[in-house]
Amino acid sequence: MGRRGSGRATPRRGPRCAVPPRRLRSKRYLNSALLVIDEVGFRPLDREEANLFFRLVSARYEKRSIILTSNKHVRDCLEIFWNDEILTNAILDRLLHHVHIIHIDGRSYRLRELDGLLAQQPDRSHPKKGGGKTTP
Repeated sequence: MGRRGSGRATPRRGPRCAVPPRRLRSKRYLNSALLVIDEVGFRPLDREEANLFFRLVSARYEKRSIILTSNKHVRDCLEIFWNDEILTNAILDRLLHHVHIIHIDGRSYRLRELDGLLAQQPDRSHPKKGGGKTTP
C-alpha cells in the first residue's frame, strides 16, 4: 500500500511494535516532557504491544513524566500485559517507583452529564393521562 499523493508505492510495514529502539527514541512521545496515556487496561495488550509499552516506559523512566489513567487496580495489571508476570513486574517497577497515585472514586463525569440531560427530557415511556386511545 503506498502513501497518498507520493506518486510511488511504498511497501506496507509490519506492526508498529517492530520499530527498532534507535528509531523509537526519535519519536515525539519519547521526547515530550509529559506523556499522557489514557485508559490503560481498556483492552488487554497482546505480546508485541506489551513489549512496546515496556520499551516506552523504560525509555522514559527517570527522564520524563507519564500520566497514566486506568479503571484497573494495580493487582489486575497481569491480565492487561499479556499475562506475562515478568514483563508486568518490570513495567510496574518502573511506573510505581516515583509514583503519585490519585484515586478517584465515583461515577464518570460523562455519566453524570448524561443523567443531567436525561433528567431534563420529559419521560416518554408512559402515555399521558387522557391522551391515549381506549379500546372496548
